[in-house]
Amino acid sequence: YIRDIRGTPGGITVFFAGCNFSCPFCNVPDLVEQKSEFLVDLREVKQQISSLMGSSVLFTGGEPLLQKTALLDLLAFCKEQKLEACVHTNGSKPDVLKALLDSGFLSKVVMDVKVPLDDSSLLKSVTRAGTFFEPLEEVRQNIIKSLELLSLHEVEVNFVTLIVPGLMYKKEDFLAIASMLEQRSCVWELRAFTNGIVLEKQFQKVESPTLQFIQN
Repeated sequence: YIRDIRGTPGGITVFFAGCNFSCPFCNVPDLVEQKSEFLVDLREVKQQISSLMGSSVLFTGGEPLLQKTALLDLLAFCKEQKLEACVHTNGSKPDVLKALLDSGFLSKVVMDVKVPLDDSSLLKSVTRAGTFFEPLEEVRQNIIKSLELLSLHEVEVNFVTLIVPGLMYKKEDFLAIASMLEQRSCVWELRAFTNGIVLEKQFQKVESPTLQFIQN
């Protein structure tokens, strides 16, 4: 299930459809579900990647790690084509992440750290994760496992946290994340929420944080 493949100034971006989170502020709401119209033959995907003539490929979503077999196939193709490969994940699938890391096909991992992982209530509010089949505590523990895995592999790592006014915006929450990451060799990027097309309409009215707020 792939929604789009784009050539960008930084390389090529492949958008996988389907996500196990339903973040209310998500700015790609059409990627939350795996729809039949998003089914694409992998041979076509590889042809498009080749035709775009980039030097690197970012696999994002949605949540690309929900499609392990297809993702591994595409990563192997990137390796054959001498393309740098990066995956952007929410960190909820550590077993798949381990398989990707062990494959040796990955050059870089971008992982969302949406909230401090000792706050289950905030995790629930931000991600809307947790189901009968995958309880919220299991999701939380899986994200922790993914963090541990990344500390064991010599792969470039970027962590991303979104500043969302009224939801994920308190200084103490960002300090708690900083404490989790401070001993790591990584980049931690704080991104500002931007309204517009989002999953839940109420967040269309939320103003983006100001530069002064972010600097503070």
